[in-house]
Amino acid sequence: MRRATAEPLPACWQDTSATGKHMEITENVLICKCKKVTLADIENALHDHTDLRDVENEFRHVQEVTHCSTGCGGCHDKIMEVISSIISG
Repeated sequence: MRRATAEPLPACWQDTSATGKHMEITENVLICKCKKVTLADIENALHDHTDLRDVENEFRHVQEVTHCSTGCGGCHDKIMEVISSIISG
């Protein structure tokens, strides 16, 4: 699951800055600001889990491991996007 830093991330993992330009999310970008969970933390949690079939189950697993989306919940959709992208390859 670990991604080489030189390898580009999928387009769905891009964020739009205030200027409207896309900026690529890197592994160390915060996905959950309340709990300080990065993209790499999510990938690592999924790497430790062997059953990558159901996005909801994977979300619960990532949440148990990283505690993401247990603060304000504002990162829920982004985390689901990341997990979906990882599962679909």
